[in-house]
Amino acid sequence: MRHNHILKMKLFFIALPVILMVSCAVDRDQRDKEKIIAVSILPQKYVVEKIAGDRFDVMVMIPPGSSPATYDPSSRQIAGLSGAQTYLKMGCLGFENAWMERIQDAHPDLRVLNISEGIDLIRKDHDHDGRRSGIDPHTWMSVRNMRILALNTYKAILEADPEHQLEYISRYNQWQKALIRLDDSIGRVFNGYDQRSFIIYHPALSYYARDYHLDQIAIEREGKEPSMKHMARVLSYAKSSGIDRIFVQREFDKAHADSFVKELDGRMVTIDPLAFDWGSQIRYITSQLTQLFKQTNGR
Repeated sequence: MRHNHILKMKLFFIALPVILMVSCAVDRDQRDKEKIIAVSILPQKYVVEKIAGDRFDVMVMIPPGSSPATYDPSSRQIAGLSGAQTYLKMGCLGFENAWMERIQDAHPDLRVLNISEGIDLIRKDHDHDGRRSGIDPHTWMSVRNMRILALNTYKAILEADPEHQLEYISRYNQWQKALIRLDDSIGRVFNGYDQRSFIIYHPALSYYARDYHLDQIAIEREGKEPSMKHMARVLSYAKSSGIDRIFVQREFDKAHADSFVKELDGRMVTIDPLAFDWGSQIRYITSQLTQLFKQTNGR
């Protein structure tokens, strides 16, 4: 009996390094997993990094140049989500409506959070490839909405990594103050303009327009190419109002916009709501609208 006991003890100590190595590897895998946050679009990566700095790797599902309404992820992308602990979804994107259930089926342990919770959502008519949600998905294209998106993202980050709470609180508070200043400055810029209409191909600035009482006139309707009748009506309004430019998203086909600009003898302003640098894009849109309103109000 004593001989067997000694033998078991020897075997235990021989196996101990292997047991410790396996245990450490499991712990390390879990720690690595906790350092990855998955998101749908690039502006969300901007939000996460504003609050968390470089403490998380951010996995963006929809690559630049692709439409969040119609993008289909590869099987490799879906499999790659096994490395993430948390998925922050925008909540209304066509991609998410089509794929989130399948993503959760493939990764039942993945924590999925909707960062648009708390936003007053705008109902819409348009859909893409049958992926109708009934909600305008461009919630991030609003400084006021961004304050809510930032809060929800901050809570998710804090839950994933409470150890660095003070660091995250500091960054979050600083950014909230900056967002309040940005919102106030945009509101002041538009004060005094009675004519606040602008023409855009795809209605991506509905939330921005709502914030500052602007009139967004979209050429595309119900996610479909515009009819000649609608194009003529918008063109007539543009000419009578002195509007000489049309806003177009970078990833959209510009053929119809080109013909509209030629008829108008105006110019195209390319915007990129899906750009990583959300702040620069909001300021650029504001500057372009300010130039337009100065022109149309000073005729």
